[in-house]
Amino acid sequence: MASYQRVIELDEDHLAARRNLAALYGKLGQPDLAVRTYQQALDIEPSHVAIRYGLANTLRRMGRLEEAQAEYQRVRRLEPEHRGA
Repeated sequence: MASYQRVIELDEDHLAARRNLAALYGKLGQPDLAVRTYQQALDIEPSHVAIRYGLANTLRRMGRLEEAQAEYQRVRRLEPEHRGA
């Protein structure tokens, strides 16, 4: 976790580090931090499909189904052939 945070300190726009950190927060049972980190990444690159999909999955696991569905729909608009959305 610290290595991702350090990369972000050095490069605020590093999307891979933000995406991986968000996924790690989710795996560690910190979904609120995961959502916040995904959203920060989307502030940088709103059309990043993998980040939107990760956010949608996290929201779904949190029971925030309407928000998750909206994100899945955004994924489909960005990448109609996306297998997961």
